[in-house]
Amino acid sequence: MADYIVHYTHGRDHGCYRSCWCSHPVSIQGISFIPSYPPKLDKTKETQWGLYSFGCAAFLFIVWNVGFVAPKYAKALGSDIHRTFLLCGVWTLSLWFLYPVAWGLCEGGNVISPDSEAAFYGVLDVLAKPGFGALLIWGHRGIDPARLG
Repeated sequence: MADYIVHYTHGRDHGCYRSCWCSHPVSIQGISFIPSYPPKLDKTKETQWGLYSFGCAAFLFIVWNVGFVAPKYAKALGSDIHRTFLLCGVWTLSLWFLYPVAWGLCEGGNVISPDSEAAFYGVLDVLAKPGFGALLIWGHRGIDPARLG
């Protein structure tokens, strides 16, 4: 999604804010996934859920940027680009909201078995990666690449 945001705003004159609004979500995205690794080393519930909360707070910043800041720039490029951006953004954020749910059910709460955990993450990964790519390509079918910068 971050590549998509940068792609849609690259080369357009949106002022000095253009260069920094798209770099923050990229940085925060990395920060939001960092807390998922230390709980594997430290098995105390307090540490696991504390880092989980930190990751969710970082994720909220990504949601704010993709949901409220970036659409303004996509809209400035045209209604078809804005529609594709919203379609891909809603798809990605909806799936990304399910990753913390998966962690809470699997590693955080031990509610579902390891086999179900693998299936849950596997389905999310297939929908989030190749699914997003297919949706993005489908959305670009009528958009002239020259309009993107």
